[in-house]
Amino acid sequence: MHQMMMMAYGPAASGASALAWNPANNSAGITLSESNYLASRNSGSAWRSTAGTPARSAGKHFAAVQRVGAPEWSIVIGLAASRPGDGAFVGGGATDWGLQCGGGPGANLIHSGAVVGTAITTIADGDNVRIAVDFDAGEAWIGNQTVWHGGGDPAAGTTPSFTFTPNTSLLVAASLFSNTSGCRIVTGTPPSGFSQW
Repeated sequence: MHQMMMMAYGPAASGASALAWNPANNSAGITLSESNYLASRNSGSAWRSTAGTPARSAGKHFAAVQRVGAPEWSIVIGLAASRPGDGAFVGGGATDWGLQCGGGPGANLIHSGAVVGTAITTIADGDNVRIAVDFDAGEAWIGNQTVWHGGGDPAAGTTPSFTFTPNTSLLVAASLFSNTSGCRIVTGTPPSGFSQW
């Protein structure tokens, strides 16, 4: 039985999370504002990316990133070993995984440029992508506000959305295509046993 987690989302500026977008690891095509919590595509129509700080490689950590703007297919949020270069997106490489907020039958998990598994419900404007990572086990869960991709449960350690080499250093990252798209780091209630990023 899937247990729905209660989420208490609000601005990351509340101090509950150290995570923010890193101006030193940000494409020139993305503007950062709101103390580096909001990333917005500033012009053009091509993939541009930003990455958060700090990177993590040990322990159990949780992050939440809010979809801002449209169209939903033009926003990809996930994890990467390094920020994708201009023209590339999170999930396009072998060391990154991204949840495309919509555009197909729903929100798709992408790894190495290919869709992985079955889509979950599209991430609506104002809704959040949740990310929970157990770095020591090499397991990660990514999903919308109520469902984890793959149907797992990070608190129980079951059915991760994807696995990776344990203790790999990863960043929360986002890719934006359209100049009407953006994403905001927010806080939420981590699954049991996980800490804010």
